[in-house]
Amino acid sequence: MDALLYWKKIWCTVTGQSNLISASEIKSVLNATKDALTAGLCRYEKYTPKSFTEWKNSRDKTAGTPAAQQLAKKLSIIMNLDTAIAWKMFCNFLMFEYHVLLDDIISSAEVEIYNSRLFEQVWLFYSWERMYFIKTWKFILETCLNENHRYNDLCTNFIRHFKFSRIRDALFRQFEYLLNEITMDNSTCCHSITDWVNRNQQEQFEILTCIILSEELEPLTISEFKEIFTIFKQHNFTNDPSSYEILEHVNPDDLKRVRILQVLTLVIGLNNLWNNLSLWKPHSDELEELVLSISYEDYLCVWLLAWSTLQMTQPLKIAIEKFNTKYHKFTKAVLREKVFVLMCNIISDPILEKETIFPAIQKSFYNLLNYICNKFTEEDSLMEHKGLIDLCIKLLKHPDIADRFLHDTGNNASMIYRVVYELFPCTYHLYSNIILQLIQHENLLPSVSQILTNFQHFTEETRERYVESVVNLMSEYCPYKCIKMEAHSEAAIFPRYGKTYIRYEVSYNFFEYSEEVMKTTLIMSNPSPEALKSVELYLRIIHGLLLSDLIDTNEVKNILDNISSVLIYISKKPNVNYPLIKICLNVFEVLMPWYGEQIIEMMVVNNFLPLVTKNPNDLNHYFDKNFINPNILLLTIGELLNSGEYDILFAYLNIVKAAPKTHLNVLRIRIPTIAFLLVHLFPLHLDLMYNRIGDKYKITLICLENLLDILNEIEPEVPSEYDKVIYDFCYAIAVNYEPTVQVLIRVFRISNTHLHTRMLKESNWKHPITFSIIECVKACLNILIKLFALNNIDVRPLQDTVLLRKFLDSNMKPSSIKILVGYLDNAFDALLPKLACQVFKKITVNPSIPVLALLEMTPYQIQSLFLEKLRDPLEEEQLKVYILQLITLCIEKQDGLTAAFFDLRQLSSKKSTNTDCDSIVTFMEEYLDNIEKSTNYLKSPVQGAILDLFHTLWMFRKDILIQQLTLGEKFWLRLTDPLFRDFQLSNRTYSQIFNIITLELYKSKGENERTKSILDKFFKKDTKYVKVWCDHIISSLNEMHIDLCGHTLQRAWKNLIMTTVIIYPDCLQDAGLRRLLAISCVEGMIEHFAQPDEIRILINCADLYLFLTKRWGNNQDQFKADRRIVISLTKVFKYVGKYYEHVTSAFKEIILSVAIQTVKDLKQFISASHGIVEEFLNAIGDIIDKEYIRIVNEDVKSTTGKLYNEWLLLLIFGKKLIAMDFVKTHAAWFTLMQFGSKVMASIGLFTEAGMIREFIGMDFETFFDATRPPRKYIFIECVNFQDALPWYYEEWWQTYTGIIHLMTILLEYMYKFRINVFFTFMTIHDDIIRNILRLPRVTAEKAALQLTSDCLHFIYKLLPWRQEWKIDQGPVYFGIIGTIYDTLNAITCIFYRPKVLTFFVADGETTLKVLDIKPVDQIVGIMNSLMQIVALSCWCLLRAGPSLLSLLTPPIKSSYINDVVIEFDFHIPQFYQEESQTITYGTILCLLNFLCKTVTTIQTPKASQSSANPTKEKEEQTTSPKEENCLVFVCPDFSRTYTSSEVTSGSTSASWLKKLNLENIICALEALGSVIAVQTYVSFNVSKLRPSLKQDFKRELCSDLISFYEFIRKRFVDAQGYRTVENIVYRRYAMRPLPYIVNLSKNEENIFFARRCRRDAFDIVSFVDDEDSEASFNTEYSREDELVDYSHIDPNIFFTARDFEDIECPQKVASDSNLIITRRFNQTNWYYGQKTLNGRVYRIGIEKVLLKYPPPPPLKDGDYLLYLMHWFTFFCGLTH
Repeated sequence: MDALLYWKKIWCTVTGQSNLISASEIKSVLNATKDALTAGLCRYEKYTPKSFTEWKNSRDKTAGTPAAQQLAKKLSIIMNLDTAIAWKMFCNFLMFEYHVLLDDIISSAEVEIYNSRLFEQVWLFYSWERMYFIKTWKFILETCLNENHRYNDLCTNFIRHFKFSRIRDALFRQFEYLLNEITMDNSTCCHSITDWVNRNQQEQFEILTCIILSEELEPLTISEFKEIFTIFKQHNFTNDPSSYEILEHVNPDDLKRVRILQVLTLVIGLNNLWNNLSLWKPHSDELEELVLSISYEDYLCVWLLAWSTLQMTQPLKIAIEKFNTKYHKFTKAVLREKVFVLMCNIISDPILEKETIFPAIQKSFYNLLNYICNKFTEEDSLMEHKGLIDLCIKLLKHPDIADRFLHDTGNNASMIYRVVYELFPCTYHLYSNIILQLIQHENLLPSVSQILTNFQHFTEETRERYVESVVNLMSEYCPYKCIKMEAHSEAAIFPRYGKTYIRYEVSYNFFEYSEEVMKTTLIMSNPSPEALKSVELYLRIIHGLLLSDLIDTNEVKNILDNISSVLIYISKKPNVNYPLIKICLNVFEVLMPWYGEQIIEMMVVNNFLPLVTKNPNDLNHYFDKNFINPNILLLTIGELLNSGEYDILFAYLNIVKAAPKTHLNVLRIRIPTIAFLLVHLFPLHLDLMYNRIGDKYKITLICLENLLDILNEIEPEVPSEYDKVIYDFCYAIAVNYEPTVQVLIRVFRISNTHLHTRMLKESNWKHPITFSIIECVKACLNILIKLFALNNIDVRPLQDTVLLRKFLDSNMKPSSIKILVGYLDNAFDALLPKLACQVFKKITVNPSIPVLALLEMTPYQIQSLFLEKLRDPLEEEQLKVYILQLITLCIEKQDGLTAAFFDLRQLSSKKSTNTDCDSIVTFMEEYLDNIEKSTNYLKSPVQGAILDLFHTLWMFRKDILIQQLTLGEKFWLRLTDPLFRDFQLSNRTYSQIFNIITLELYKSKGENERTKSILDKFFKKDTKYVKVWCDHIISSLNEMHIDLCGHTLQRAWKNLIMTTVIIYPDCLQDAGLRRLLAISCVEGMIEHFAQPDEIRILINCADLYLFLTKRWGNNQDQFKADRRIVISLTKVFKYVGKYYEHVTSAFKEIILSVAIQTVKDLKQFISASHGIVEEFLNAIGDIIDKEYIRIVNEDVKSTTGKLYNEWLLLLIFGKKLIAMDFVKTHAAWFTLMQFGSKVMASIGLFTEAGMIREFIGMDFETFFDATRPPRKYIFIECVNFQDALPWYYEEWWQTYTGIIHLMTILLEYMYKFRINVFFTFMTIHDDIIRNILRLPRVTAEKAALQLTSDCLHFIYKLLPWRQEWKIDQGPVYFGIIGTIYDTLNAITCIFYRPKVLTFFVADGETTLKVLDIKPVDQIVGIMNSLMQIVALSCWCLLRAGPSLLSLLTPPIKSSYINDVVIEFDFHIPQFYQEESQTITYGTILCLLNFLCKTVTTIQTPKASQSSANPTKEKEEQTTSPKEENCLVFVCPDFSRTYTSSEVTSGSTSASWLKKLNLENIICALEALGSVIAVQTYVSFNVSKLRPSLKQDFKRELCSDLISFYEFIRKRFVDAQGYRTVENIVYRRYAMRPLPYIVNLSKNEENIFFARRCRRDAFDIVSFVDDEDSEASFNTEYSREDELVDYSHIDPNIFFTARDFEDIECPQKVASDSNLIITRRFNQTNWYYGQKTLNGRVYRIGIEKVLLKYPPPPPLKDGDYLLYLMHWFTFFCGLTH
C-alpha cells in the first residue's frame, strides 16, 4: 500500500520549524511533493460506493477482514473521502497521532466501529492535513514576496519551475472544488455538518488568500480574470439560493470575509489595468457583460465603484458617454450605500490586518481612491461622503501611502489632507487623527514636526453669511494667547459644506494652541464631549512623539504638570472619561523609567493607585476583599470589565511593570497589584466578556507571568521586609487557593488537540491568537516545574494541597498526565514539548505517583510517543536529551515506565513481537555501534544522554536489563573503547565509563572475566595507560581547563582504584604502579590548592592516598614515605594551614589521618635530614594553632561531638610523636606549640560539646594524681625573680586552667550523684589551689590572674554543698576560706599601693630588666582582672555565710551557719603581712571606700577632672608609654609598712582609674557590700556580744560607712525616680515611691516588720520640687513609731534567697500579742536579678526580688547599692 503524504511534517520541514533542517533538504522535499502540491485538495476525491468496492478488491492485506472493511466504509463516509485514500489517512492517523498499531485496531474493530471519539479524532486529523497542505502553499508564496526571508531564493526558484498559469489554475480548481464540495445530497457524509461547513469556509478563505498572493507575484491575465470572475459568479459570490441551507451552519463573519475576499481578488486584479488601457480595452464589452450579469449586493459596491472608475480611464468622449448612460447610476448607488464606510471596515478587519495580503489591499484601495479624486471636479462634494477621511486615515498605516499622502502634491488623494489642513482648527479632530497615523512612520517625523510647530493659518467658523471675499481687520484680534492677528491684516472669507469660514494668515505652534485648549477645557465645569476628545487627541499625539524621542526634557516636565491637571479633573468628576485615563496611563508608561517616583506620587495623591489597607505582613489579609482601598483606577477597570474593554487594565499593568523597584514601591505598587491580579482578577477572568478574544489570553499570561516571576525570584542581597510574605502568598495562591488552582488546571488542560483545532481557524499562522494560548500553557508548565521542583527537594511539599489533588484527580478524563504528554506533539512551538517533558520528569521523580496508570497508554503507545522522536530529524536535540533523561529517571523511580520503555514483555518472551517501533534497547545498541565507528559520535548530547542510561542501569542495579545488554561478546570492549584512545571526550563521559566498570566489578565480586580482562589491559605495566591517565586527570583539573565534571572524573578514578584494590588486588600488585598512584595523589593536592573552593578535588586526592598507603600489599611490603613524598606532603600541610578556614571537615579529617599515617616514616629522617622533619612538624603546628582557635571560638552548645574530630586526630598525632620519642629530639616544637596546655584546655571544651558522659565512669583519683604537677610548678614564691621567670609557669597556668574548666563543667553535670569526687579533687589539689589563689600576691601576669578567677568560680560553684564539704574535708574547706582572706588582703594592698607592681622586660635570654615607666594600658588590664577576683572572692564568702533572706525569716539563732569570720579590727591594715588567713573590718572597709571613690572618679565629668589637676594628668600621659611583652610581678620586697597617708596618697586620683571597667567595679562593690551587710547583721543580732562591745562596734561602723552613704546620695541626687528624705534615698517606680521601707520595730527587736505602705503612697507623685510635695513626703514616711497593720500588707519587700519555696514571711500581727501568721509567697512573681562578669552569669546579692507590679521591673543600675544603704540604716540601725 502506497503511503499518503504526511503534510504536517512537510509543513514543519518547509517552514524551517527546526534549525536542524538545511536548505538542501527543504529543496528535496519540495521537489518530491511538487506534483502533490499542484494537485492540491483535488486529490481528496469524494466517497462513492464504487471506491469502496475497488479498495475492497485491492491487494491491500488489511482490506481482507470484514471488520476492516466495515471500519473503512464508515471512515470513508464520515470523511466523504475515497476509500483507498481514507484508509491511508487512517493509517497515518494511527501512526503519527494515535500511536496505536493497525493490527490492534483491526482486532478490536467490532468495538472501535462504535467509538465516536475515534472517528472524531480521525476527522480532526484529516482536517489538519488539508490545512497543513494549504499552509504549505501559502508559506511558499509569502516567502517569494518577502525578499528578506532566508528561504526567499529557494521558494522563488521552486515557483519558477512552474508556469504561473499552472499554479493559478491549480488554485482556481481547488477553490472551485471547495465551492462544490458540500451539497445537500452529501451533507450527511460527515462527522458534523457544522464542522464541515466551517472547515470549507476556512479553506476557501486560505485559497483566496493564495490567489491574491499569486496576483502580487504576477498580475492576472484577462483570461484568468474572466475565469476567476466566472467561478465567483457560479455561486453568485457564495450567495446562491441552493446553498442557503448549508450556509446556515456557517459563522456569518467567516462567510462575509470570504465574500469580501472574492471582491478584493477582483479589485486587486484591476491594479494592472489602471494604466494599461490597451490590455483590457479589447475585452471591455466582454468584461462589462460579466459585471452586469451579477445580482447586486451591498458588499459588491466596492467592485462596482472600482469598475466604474476604471471605465473613466478610457478616452474622454467614450468615458463621458458610458458614465452618462450606465455608470452614473452605479456611482450614485455605491456612494449612497456608503462605499467608503465599507472600504474602511474592510481594512479595519483585524483578521485581514494580520494577513500578508493586507498591504496589497491598502495599495489597491489607495489607487482606487486616487482615481476617484481625479474624476471628481469638485473636491468639496467628495469630502461630504461619510467614511472617506476615515478611510484615508486607515490607509496611512502603510508607509509608502503615508509618504505620498503628505509629500506628493500631484497626488489626487492628497487633496483630502489639504482640505483638512486648510480648515484647521475647525477640523482639529480629523487633523489630529491624520497626524497620529503619520507620526507612526519614522521617516516622516521631521516633516510632521516642522508642520506642527509652524502653522501658517488659523480658520474659524462664523455664523454670519458673508460673500466670499478678502477683508482687512479693523483692530488686533487674539482668539488665544498663542495666536495674535495684527490690525489691518487680511482675512479670507469662504463657504464650505454649507458653512462659512474665515481664514487668517498667522504663524503659531500646534502644541501651544492644543495646550491652551486643554487648560481651558479642564477648568470648565461641564466641558463638551468634543472638547474632551480634543484633550485626548492632543495627549495621544504627545504619547506618539514621546515614543519617538522628539520631545525635549524640559517639555516633559510641562507635560507631567498638564497630565496632573487631567488627573485632578478626572478625580473630581462623577462620570469617568475612560479614553483620558487610558492615554494618561500610556504617557506615564513611556516616562516611567525617568520620572517613575514623581509619576507614582502623582497617582497616589490623586487616588489613582490601589493601596493596601491592612497589615501587609499578615498573609491572611491578602485574601480579604477589603485589603485594597477603593480607588479611581480599579473602579474604572471594574466597570470596563463588564463591557469587555481592557485597555486601561493593560496600561496600568504596563506602568506597574516599568515602575522602579524600590522598597516603597513594593508596598505602594507591587503588593496591591499582586493581590488584585491573583485574588480578584485571575480566578474570574476566563468567564468575563471580551470584545477582543486575544485580551482574555493576554490577561491570563500576565497573571501567570507575575506568579511565575515571584516563584522564581532569587533572594536579593538586601531583601525587603515584604519579600517572604509575598512569596508565601503567591505559593499559597498557586497550590492551595482553590479559585486560582481551578484556573491553572483549566489553562493546563487546554490540550494539544484543542491548540491544533484552534490553529485551523486561524488565517495568519505567523501571529495567531493561538500563540497567546500556547504562551499561557507554557507559563503554566513553568509554574508546575517550579512547584514540583520545590516539592522534590522537600522545601515546600505538595502533599495534601489542592493543586496536587486536582492535578491527579482520576475522575478527570483524560488524565492530566495524558494531556501533558500530548503537548509533545505540538508543531507550532519548539519550547512547549520541552517544557512538557520537564514537567513529566518532575512528576516522575515521585515514585508514589502511578504515572503509568495515569498515562492510560499501552507500552507501544509510550514507545511510539517518546522514542520515535529520537529518530525524527525535525526534533531538536534538546528535546531528545530531555526524553532520554526522562527514561533515565524512570529507571530510578518508575519501574512500570521502565518496563514499557525497555519492552520487558519482548525481552521475557521467546518470540519477539513485530512492531514498527523500537524499544530503548535499540538506541543503546546503536550507541555501541557508534563507538566502534568513531568516538566523535559521543560528543553529541544525545549520545551522552544514552550513556547516562547505561550508567543509571548499573547505578540502580537493574540486573535483568543489564544481562540483556551485556550478552554480546564485544559489549565491554565497545563500551570501554574510549578509555584506550586519545582524550577527545568530556570528563563526564570518562567518569561514567569508569563508574560502570567499578559497579560491575563490585557486583560480580571479581568473577566477570570480561571485566577483568579490561582491567588487566588497562593496568598493564608496559602499556603506560595508568601514567597517561594520572597525568590527564591532573591536567583536566587545572584552573584553566576545569569543567563542571572535573571532580566527578577524579572521584570515578578514585572509586575504580579502590574497588580494584579490594575486589581484584592481583591487578595492582606492582609496587611501582601503586607508588605512582600515591605520588599522583600528592601532586594533585599540590596542583589544585590554588583553587580551594573546589575542595572535592583535594578530598579525592587525600582519600585515595590514605587508602593506598593503608592497604599497601602484605605486611612484609608496607608503604614507606620517601623523601619526595614527605617534602610534597609538607607543602600540602602548609597549604592546608593557609586555607584551613575554607576547607571542609571531611577534608581536614582525611588530611590529618594522612599526617598520622606519615609519622611512622619520619623516624628515618631525624638523623639524616633533620630539617625535613622540622618543616613537616612546623606545617602541622600551624594546623594545630588554627584548629585550637577554632574549637575555642566555636559555639559548642549548638553542636555535637563531631565538632572535635579534627582536634582528636591532632591529639592522636601528638600521641604518636610522643610514643616515638620525638619529645627528646624535637622538644622545642612541643614547647613552641604549648601542646600540653592546649590539650588540657580542650578537655573542658569536649565536655561542653556533649561528650561529658565519657567522663562519668572514669577513675578520678588516678586522674587527680596524674594531673598534679611537680613541686617547682606549685610554689612560685620560692623562685628568685631577680633572674628570670621560668618559661614553664606560663604554660602551667594555661594547662591548669583547662583542668579547672573541666572540673567546673563536670560539677554542673555530676553534682547530683558524685559530689564527693569534687571534694576529693579539692583535697588532692589543696596546696595547688591555695597557691593559685595566692598568685595575686606574687604576680600580675594575665594567665595567672585568669587562673585565679577560674579557681574562685569553681569554688563558688562548689560552695552550695559546703555542709557536706565540711563533713568530708573540713580542714581543706576552712583552709580555702582563709586563703580567700589572704587574696583580698593582697589585692587591697595593690589597689592602695599600685607601685608594688613591678614591670620587667627581657634583657638578653636569661635576665630581666626593671621598667621604670609603667605602661598605663597594662595597669588598667591588671586592675580590671583584680576587680573580678574581688567580686568572685566576695561571692564565695557570701555563699559561705547565711543569706539575707534567711536573716529576715523568724530566726532560730542556732540555725544560722556562718563560716565567715571578720575580725573586729578597724585599724588601717599593714598592707604587706605574712599569711594569716584572717581578714578584718578595717581591710574590707578600706576596700569599700576605694571602690566607692573609684566609681565616683570614673563617673565625674572629664572636664572637671582635667581642670582640677591638669598638670598632673598631662605628666602622667607623657610618662606612660605603651610597652609590649612586659612581665608584671608584685614586688617581693613587702617588708615596709606604710602609713595611712602613704597608702591613700595619689591612689584614687591616678589617670588609669578613669579607664577601668565600671561594670566590674559595680559588681565588686555590690558583692563586698553584701558581705559587710550579712556579717554586720550577724554580729549585731546573732553573735552574743557584750553591750559595750556592740556599741563600740556600731560606732566604728557608722563612722566608716559615712563615705558609702555619701557615695549613694551623690549617685542618686540628680537621678529621676529617686528622692532624698532625711539623708535617706528612696526610689520611685513608674512615678511611685519605692515599695519597700523596712525598719526595726521598737516593740520587737528580734523580728523585722515591713512597714505598712499606705494606699495613697502608690498614687502618682509629681516631680516638682515644691515645698508642699516635700512636706507631704516627709509626713508620710517619717513616723518611726507607728505599728504596722498587717491586715492590709502586700508583700512588696525586697528579699534575697537561693530558693523561695519554703520561705515564710510575716502577714499579720495582732496589736496586743506577738502572734505571727505566715503566708507563702507566690514564686511566679519573683524577679531574677543577675550580673555578668567575665562572660559568666552570677546572681547578685539579692538573687530574686519580689515586686508587686506586673511585669516586674528590672533592677536599675545602683538599686542594689541603695538597698544596702537601707539595710544598714533600718535593719542594722547604723545611722549617722
